[in-house]
Amino acid sequence: MKQEFLRLLACPNCKFELRLEQPVTDGPEVIEGTLVCHRCRREFLIAGGIPKLLFGFSETSTAERFGYEWKSFPDITQDYERQFLAWIHPIEKNFFEGKVVLDAGCGKGRHVRLAAGFGAKLVIGMDASDAIQVAYANTKDLSNVFLIQADICHPPLKPEFDYIYCVGVLHHLSRPGEGFKALAALLAAGGVLSIWVYAREGNGWI
Repeated sequence: MKQEFLRLLACPNCKFELRLEQPVTDGPEVIEGTLVCHRCRREFLIAGGIPKLLFGFSETSTAERFGYEWKSFPDITQDYERQFLAWIHPIEKNFFEGKVVLDAGCGKGRHVRLAAGFGAKLVIGMDASDAIQVAYANTKDLSNVFLIQADICHPPLKPEFDYIYCVGVLHHLSRPGEGFKALAALLAAGGVLSIWVYAREGNGWI
């Protein structure tokens, strides 16, 4: 993680400030360390450059399934841009310019990389599964990307996002409405939220 983005983090339990302690750095990157909440006294590790901010997480089977999938198929292909823009329509590339963006359920980082390339000021990629390690490898060359391992229902973030998108994730949660409300609460004034879930297209046989 890049220490400059610490200002956007909040304790997933009580939403208080998190402080970085005992950092091990590699240039601008904090590779190891501890994030400490001085209100509720919870501590969260940074490992391999990724803050591990899971709290109250119960969707372990889903996370394990998708973590395995994205780790098994880590490559990013050219088709992803077309798919991504179709999923977030009517949002277009130029909408990202200069915005603080959250990818909620970023998987292997394919959309994070696209959003960063579209000119976003900052893109935070959040995923509860171990796929976040693949996302880190796929985006570590980008200076405007910050990745965290966290739960959509308990996001460790402040409400400072201009744009949040969540593609193909909420319907997998046991409480999708809770996830929706948690994401909406992270929007800054005038912010925009895009949600895409599985629908009839391609699923008629079900």
